[in-house]
Amino acid sequence: MSVPWYSAIYKDGRLEITDWTSEINSRTNPPPKGFLNDLPPDLRILICEKIPLTDEDLPDQWPPLLESLSLNYTQITILILPPSLKRCDCGGNPSLTILHAFEGLEHLASVDSGITSDLKIPSTVTSLHMAYCKLPTLPVLPSGLKELRVNDCGLTHLSDLPPTLETLAVDHNDLTAIPPLPSTLKTIVAYKNKLASFPPVPERVTLLLIQENHLLSLPTLPMSLEILNVDDSIASSIDRTRWTHERKSSNYWHWETHEYKKQRPVTEYFDWRKTQKELSKLD
Repeated sequence: MSVPWYSAIYKDGRLEITDWTSEINSRTNPPPKGFLNDLPPDLRILICEKIPLTDEDLPDQWPPLLESLSLNYTQITILILPPSLKRCDCGGNPSLTILHAFEGLEHLASVDSGITSDLKIPSTVTSLHMAYCKLPTLPVLPSGLKELRVNDCGLTHLSDLPPTLETLAVDHNDLTAIPPLPSTLKTIVAYKNKLASFPPVPERVTLLLIQENHLLSLPTLPMSLEILNVDDSIASSIDRTRWTHERKSSNYWHWETHEYKKQRPVTEYFDWRKTQKELSKLD
């Protein structure tokens, strides 16, 4: 009886296949042609990264228990997700223009893909991350969405936000207005847009980054706020008895409340360019 090709790398329902041209992976036999049609039947997590997969390589039927799928840096153009999927990451696929997802999906991330406003988001999605795509507008957002990240997508319009939203990150876009913000929000990242005004900030927000816009005044700030980035031109209206500041660039200031600065370690350094994972720690 022959040994399955994946026997050496398959463990606890997880199979990871990444960049077989790299020095470290070249020491191991690469997966055979058509390997996606020969996956473990109890596979739950599949990660394929920097593998030159095309549409013809995708299986007609995925393993029935598959819950998490990452297909990053491939050459696929159409992706129909399996109905069992809870989490999908399909970044680095500029040729990907069609993505079909089923109800039940909870997390969807697509960074640097060819997906446009034709995207349809299942109502079960609670976390959506799109970046470096062409999305001037968004489709109807799920009512239970908790995390919305749309970065550098040419977004010009933002419709009503879900009442459950906790994280809103829409930096590096062309927004001229932000709709009313739900009371559930904790994190707001909206720098580098064209905003001339900003709605009142909900009471639970602890992080607000709104520098490099066209704002002439500060929005109403909650007492919960701990971190604030604003342009130099409107920093004069900040209550300096509560806030301490540090210049981050030639045109904006980074502010922290005195209480927050006392609580965090002296060695901790806040950078507004933190990755998605690092920013989520502040939620």
